[in-house]
Amino acid sequence: MDNQVKTPEEMIKILPDSEYDQAMKFIELGNLLKCKAQVRYAKSNKYWRCVFLKKKPSRVLFTIECTDSWWRIKAMLSNIEQYKQELETAL
Repeated sequence: MDNQVKTPEEMIKILPDSEYDQAMKFIELGNLLKCKAQVRYAKSNKYWRCVFLKKKPSRVLFTIECTDSWWRIKAMLSNIEQYKQELETAL
């Protein structure tokens, strides 16, 4: 794996097309919520990780993790109502 800095979109390019499209929806969600994305390669586990976080208040909303054969979302569900309202006003 290449350990250079990547964007979230570059990170998920290793996924098959159908999986890429699904993962891209979560990246778009992070953009709609104005999250900061931090991408890194987890060497010990051998997968890419992108953390989407809000600056104020400072908290992680969700994380996308992937390899070339799988991907998953880890979501922080506390305060979810606040973000649902934020999305409704953004759309």
